[in-house]
Amino acid sequence: MAHSSPLSRPWSKSFLPLGALVVIVLFFFALREHSGSRTVDSDYKTSPVSTGYSTDDHAAAAAPGSSVDNGVGIGHTTKAKTKTIITSVMKSDETTADWIAEFLPDWDATIYVADRSSDEEPLPNSSPFKPHNLPVNQGREAAVYLTYIIQHYYHLPDYMVFIHGKRYQIHNDDPMLDTVPEIQRLNLDYVTEQGYASLRCNWMHCPGVQVKPELGYEDDFWSITGLYASAYHQFFPNETIPTEVTGPCCAQFAVTRDVVQRWPIDKYEQIRQWMWTLEGDQASMKSGLVLEYLWHILFGKPAYYCPPARECYCKKFGMCELECETEGWCLGQIWLNPHKNPVLSLPKQIPEGWPEKGQSVPKEGGYWPYDGWWKDPEEVLHH
Repeated sequence: MAHSSPLSRPWSKSFLPLGALVVIVLFFFALREHSGSRTVDSDYKTSPVSTGYSTDDHAAAAAPGSSVDNGVGIGHTTKAKTKTIITSVMKSDETTADWIAEFLPDWDATIYVADRSSDEEPLPNSSPFKPHNLPVNQGREAAVYLTYIIQHYYHLPDYMVFIHGKRYQIHNDDPMLDTVPEIQRLNLDYVTEQGYASLRCNWMHCPGVQVKPELGYEDDFWSITGLYASAYHQFFPNETIPTEVTGPCCAQFAVTRDVVQRWPIDKYEQIRQWMWTLEGDQASMKSGLVLEYLWHILFGKPAYYCPPARECYCKKFGMCELECETEGWCLGQIWLNPHKNPVLSLPKQIPEGWPEKGQSVPKEGGYWPYDGWWKDPEEVLHH
């Protein structure tokens, strides 16, 4: 008489000992507990914006075609962390961001041409990158950032750094306005711990309030008081609109994949669609400003977010020996101190040929820093 497999027998006729059955059931539930979805950490749950998150949102990372590794499996080996810089250039010079390949070769880069439509062919150039077209040039850098997240949502790198395209920027937290040292010093363990980290430490906007959202407020040319409130209400309908919003300048930040994927892809599509339905240069500028003061909230920080500068420099960049005059300002990092020179403001464009050209004469002041100013104890006191 042929014998069937024990697993094929009806349980009512099985001679499987009760103790073995209990062991199997316990093993099954233990395996599920080990390999199940990751949960949103408690710190993120306390964010002012929590609606829309769930433990299931992380399942998107395991969608078909995803490169996300959950670290479970026989013979698993730890993969090297992936990291990508996301930025944009203009089609008049698609080589603007080539400095990334030269000075940050351990980073991948995704470049968008902000003013090149989807049906335009790229111009011949010597760039090591193959810049992508941006479907709609509306919303300043926010359009680039959101497009990258949407297009790469299911295969995001472990770390992303979103920055402006030129190497030297007036928004950089560096004595000579250089992006390279910022990213070279960036402590990715700190980014993992925080989830989101602005590339600024010294307070340019803090401790002042940048936006006081108010539904129905009629904005003037520069104001986003009403626009911010209506956008926030649209994006997070079940949340209370914050009364005060501020954060580090200036829409350049690092963020982890896990934090980005705490929102479903639909949320980023919704925000981008809102931004792209607004028409005109002024609307483009204002929608970009809304996002500039929304990124930190979107990625789990409070609406009023002013981390202490000393701790920021030390933990984020490993610069623990800086002399800090106040909670929000450490010396020798930024030439223009708005708290000491509130009347002065940097011109919008860095001098042509910077930093070889355009530096101020030492000891004579001026709009632009000069090489080595941060080493002069007397000079740094003015900045």
